[in-house]
Amino acid sequence: MLPRSNPRPRAARPTVASLAAFLLALAFACDSAFKGGTTTAGSGASLTFEFGGGGSQSDAVQGDPVELRLLVPRLGFARMLDPTTLSIDPTRLELTADRAIGDPAQGGFAPGTSLTQFAIAQGWTSVLDPPGTVREIDVAADTATPLLFPAGLMHLSLSVTDDVGRKFGPFVLELTVISAQRPTVVVRCEIPPAGTAPTGVSLPLDGDGRPLLGDRRPFALTVTGIPNPTTGEPFTRVLGAGGIDPARLVVTADRDLGDPAKGGILAGTNLAPSFATDLDFVVDPVTGGFTTGMLFPADATFAAALGTTTFTATVLDDADVPSDPQTVGLDVVPRTTLAANVQPILSGHCGFQCHDGDFPILGMDLSDGKSFVHIVNVRAEETPDDSCATLRVAPYDAEASYLFRKVSGTHLGDCAQGSGDQMPPGLPLGAEDRATIEQWILQGAFDD
Repeated sequence: MLPRSNPRPRAARPTVASLAAFLLALAFACDSAFKGGTTTAGSGASLTFEFGGGGSQSDAVQGDPVELRLLVPRLGFARMLDPTTLSIDPTRLELTADRAIGDPAQGGFAPGTSLTQFAIAQGWTSVLDPPGTVREIDVAADTATPLLFPAGLMHLSLSVTDDVGRKFGPFVLELTVISAQRPTVVVRCEIPPAGTAPTGVSLPLDGDGRPLLGDRRPFALTVTGIPNPTTGEPFTRVLGAGGIDPARLVVTADRDLGDPAKGGILAGTNLAPSFATDLDFVVDPVTGGFTTGMLFPADATFAAALGTTTFTATVLDDADVPSDPQTVGLDVVPRTTLAANVQPILSGHCGFQCHDGDFPILGMDLSDGKSFVHIVNVRAEETPDDSCATLRVAPYDAEASYLFRKVSGTHLGDCAQGSGDQMPPGLPLGAEDRATIEQWILQGAFDD
């Protein structure tokens, strides 16, 4: 694990600060963005997916075990385990990764393929059956034997099927696998920061496990270099007096970013020279690792087009040893706006002297022109301080948004700890309306 410390203040030019501090901020900030997820079963107990040490993000050097923990309610999920042997039914517990593990042509697993049966056969799984309302399923995955986990960023997803065939999930964990023999590079699409320090908070994932972005929405493209754990070689030559050395850090896109004839960027162009200008170059003075990136403002002439754009990054350490290439695919979808898409839903279902007029319930006015300031980054009144949904709308995170949970009927119990009835009362929103609100939140919940 990389050490963690507090950041240094930013100087006038790109700051040299601690990568460890950045990772600490990342660990706290991503608690909601990449929480493994919880859902309430009939008993009131919660289904929870997290790393063995707790939390939703972790890192491991190839060869180290990665411990996963699933807490599953007894009531409603009994058929997941054999009642006598407690063996796992792999048809009811599906663990997948968004990157290939091993070589799929040589017995490995392609992205999205269930790893459950393999994990059981390898003896990675164990079941604890303590008294109470939940059972614990543990997975201790070997990241090198018999299949090598790829270096870089990967997402582990879990879907669980209950006794009546309902599927819960996918719940997602974010794992950084550090190469055992060479430097490691991690490239990610992040929520744009308010200042110049990378946030470490990845964009939400879509159904295909790729970062999701609304058309012409801002984001940050960041790269983290992690030193070779065997040699400890740093990256002091990546950033020089003239900026990023494009021979040492290469970051490309497989599609044009905007129109190259109008200020856009041609596919295959090295983006690294644009790094460390709008965003800091953050260095860990102990390990020599770094994080840096570039901003894509909403009005950028180099905005990513609708569809999927794949970014690829490689880096050389000071011993001229290259990292394995790391990629991230960004899915850009049509933009969902408050005015055109969400407000008609709020006005049509949430008014009627409930959330409008002179005395709106809970002081939450959802009428046209007033809804944004009453819900986005505003404290929810029905959740306690230790809730995972303390805000009415938490930009980029629908599950941490109490309003979305309230209209979805997932506001009671588990980590939300809300109260009251599902809204609107008596006639819940349809799936399409809920999906529209969810998309608006995942795209950043902007006031447009």
